[in-house]
Amino acid sequence: MKCEFHPGAPAVAMCDSCQTPVCGICASYVDDRVLCERCEGLASIESYVEAKSKESNESRVDDLLIRAEQAVENTQSYEPAASAGPDRKEKVLMGIVIASCVFIAYQITNSLGSTSTLSQAEVMAEERKRDQIESCMLVFWEIASVLSNGGDPGESLRCEDTGLPMVVANVDGDLRVSHPRPELLGLTDIYVTRSNPVPILVE
Repeated sequence: MKCEFHPGAPAVAMCDSCQTPVCGICASYVDDRVLCERCEGLASIESYVEAKSKESNESRVDDLLIRAEQAVENTQSYEPAASAGPDRKEKVLMGIVIASCVFIAYQITNSLGSTSTLSQAEVMAEERKRDQIESCMLVFWEIASVLSNGGDPGESLRCEDTGLPMVVANVDGDLRVSHPRPELLGLTDIYVTRSNPVPILVE
């Protein structure tokens, strides 16, 4: 049996991936497998994308933790309204911390939920969508702080993914602020209410 790429040379093995006979020059040994040059290149690309995807997921979680801490600090910097006592402020802050943890768990689940190898373009698209969701959630934390202090959010508080103002509605006597186009983020809804000033993210 001769090498597929060097017909004058005898084959020393078969590529474990495509079953092409290869000589000693063409054979690549990767993780106890023999691969031809073409399959070895594809395996290298897959390993690179998988490593980058894992690295990105880990860095995103770290970044999200930092942003959640910053959101809590920003909330603490607001002066409470006269009607809001210390107990209410503590409950709001605790709610924000809990919601942050839930949001982080949501991000981790999404990152680890798929076992298939993503292409470079898919990885970049996922990163871009996560960035948009994180940025938008920080805006909703600001809105939650304004609502918990008895204020009304202005039109300047809006998510960058659409540039549109938030949808503000009075629902059963409660002020509700929601995202104008949550489907652009792959979500059903993102909203916060004055009675429960903790952003809610609905898949």
